[in-house]
Amino acid sequence: KQKRRVRVIDIYKSPDLPKSVEFYCCEINDENGLKKALKNVSYVHHNVALVPLTKAGNRFWEVNVVGTKQLLKSAVEMNIKFFSHMSSSAVFGLPNKMPITNETQTRPIEIYGKAKLAGEKLVLEYIKEGLNAAIIRPRTVIGIQRLGIFQILFEWIHEKRNIPIIGKGKGLFQFIHVEDIAEVSILLCLK
Repeated sequence: KQKRRVRVIDIYKSPDLPKSVEFYCCEINDENGLKKALKNVSYVHHNVALVPLTKAGNRFWEVNVVGTKQLLKSAVEMNIKFFSHMSSSAVFGLPNKMPITNETQTRPIEIYGKAKLAGEKLVLEYIKEGLNAAIIRPRTVIGIQRLGIFQILFEWIHEKRNIPIIGKGKGLFQFIHVEDIAEVSILLCLK
């Protein structure tokens, strides 16, 4: 395996960030900050997003869509080799047919899905202009310290408690582990 240097661009530095990882404190809409942070970078894994639960108000669209456009622009100007865009299955809304395939129409029904779809459209525009990029649409991402509301459900299951079920309990729910989605993003860049 080839060793790679990793650089995180964020507005928050995690206290458990490994010392080997470079950190740049930068807003996604900060053009000069992004260019500085993207200097000598080959691959971008774009995971920035505000979720509706943050009560971000007007900043929601500014970060999720306008910020994606700024990051794309900066990535092209800094000659990035590959841009991996983390979108969401929320772009499909409530599909009429399952499973979701490449032919499933996008019909987001809430602001998060609409913003993610707008971000995808920007990535597709840049792909037409020659940017090497991919769009990933994961289902609900879970992992260590990333269970959210599902933490309660998994604790109940572990404790062998009765779980309340809506309907007949035949509704399937898909998850993807955070490590698996990270691996997909990395493999796309190295293809």
